[in-house]
Amino acid sequence: MRDYTLSAYISAFRTIGYELCDDGTPESNVEKIVIFTLGGRPKHAARLLQDGNWTSKFGDFEDIKHADLDCVSGPLYGSAHRFMKRPVS
Repeated sequence: MRDYTLSAYISAFRTIGYELCDDGTPESNVEKIVIFTLGGRPKHAARLLQDGNWTSKFGDFEDIKHADLDCVSGPLYGSAHRFMKRPVS
């Protein structure tokens, strides 16, 4: 049985080197992501690009680039909830 909880998503991202962090502020040599939740359940994730913008994938559609996380927040994906980071390899 699959577990679609926030803790399961955090655990999954930890298996590829991510750890929790405080925010989405860019850092040198660090890759950051954010997990969006709606009603306490994970709905979406976005990745911080080196230029300070975010990128998101929406199903089979192309990746989009957005300057802030509010562009994605709302009734479909919820809001930015947990940030994670890992060293750039």
